[in-house]
Order: sequence, then C-alpha cells, then structure tokens
Amino acid sequence: MKYKIVDHTADLAVEFFGKTIEELFINSALSLSEIIFNRKQDKVIGKGEKISLKFSDEEVTVLYIDFLREILFQINIKFCYFYHFEILKFSDNEISIDCYYHTLDLDKIAQEIKAVTYHNIRIKKENGIYSSVVTFDI
Repeated sequence: MKYKIVDHTADLAVEFFGKTIEELFINSALSLSEIIFNRKQDKVIGKGEKISLKFSDEEVTVLYIDFLREILFQINIKFCYFYHFEILKFSDNEISIDCYYHTLDLDKIAQEIKAVTYHNIRIKKENGIYSSVVTFDI
C-alpha cells in the first residue's frame, strides 16, 4: 500500500508509505497523481515527458514538502500525470530527481488540490516502514 486517505474535517489528509525514505518521496508523488486524476498507475504506453528537479534544505521534512509542492504545481499548471521517478541523488539535505509524466486534459482532474501544507507534518519510521501524514488544502 502506497497511501491511505485519513479522516479530516475540512481538508484532505493522506498517509503515505515507503520501505525507504526515498520510496516515501516517490510513492507520495505517484499517489498524488493517482488521487488528483482518480487513476491508478497503469502501464504507460509510449514515452512521456521528463522534468528534473533539485531541492536542498537542512531539514528533510522541508525537502519533502518542497518536492510535493512542485509536483502539485506541475499537475495544476501543466496537468502532468506522473508515472515514474528516478532519484539521482538523495541525502538528508538534498534531492535531485527526474520526474516522468504524461500530460492529461483538464477534464481528467477528479480531485482539486490547492496546496500542500505544513499542518501536522511528520515523517516517521516504524517497524521498518517510513510514513508521513500530509494535509492538503482543497
């Protein structure tokens, strides 16, 4: 399981999972595409587009939020449906990643998400699994 929706009164809260911190980042971004377009990851037909992203900060939580904010920005501006990520470099204070996507039509958006928030953000490791709960402004 890559994610589950968490009960929240006004916004959308999602708990993401990964076996490693790197997988947590990737699963969170893949799941964000799935949630917004209400479309499970499936076999990709043909070659998509690629954008390369790089972030640095002294706090891994800030890297995580910055990464998700950029993914959300690309989805909202270009209607990118992200299907694959390749981490080129990852440390506690830096991520460099290639992001592969297909552009979908505006009418394919099923769940509008306005922003990624810092509200109650936490990344934890429990029983060998990384998880985070992210609240999105809808």
